[in-house]
Amino acid sequence: QVAGTISASPATTANQVPTWGQVQEVARPYKVYTAIIQQSGINAPVATVLENTLGGTLVWGRTSAGVYTGTLTGAFAFNKTVCFATSASANVTNKIGIGITNANFVTLRATNSVDVGSDGVVGGLSIEIRVYL
Repeated sequence: QVAGTISASPATTANQVPTWGQVQEVARPYKVYTAIIQQSGINAPVATVLENTLGGTLVWGRTSAGVYTGTLTGAFAFNKTVCFATSASANVTNKIGIGITNANFVTLRATNSVDVGSDGVVGGLSIEIRVYL
């Protein structure tokens, strides 16, 4: 139950109810990309996107063994972007890292137990990229 006036910007009528996207934009000080990543063989990673408010589609590709790049032109602001990755694997000898390369690319790296870039290490990896406004 709401007491008072509900409005959204840009308002089209005095009684307009805001969309979920408008509520999220006000509530969060960042745009977000959240996904579960799978990768096998020499294939590019496949993302099951849980949420994407970046304003475009992040496209994943394989650069070399254990190195994958997500591309979205102009999406990643320097000093305003943070990246998180959580492995679903119980194998703690594998290492996963993610970070922005520049305004257009985020790079995901996976290595095996001897720190060598390795395909097939990324399975059920959850990632979140936040771009603060």
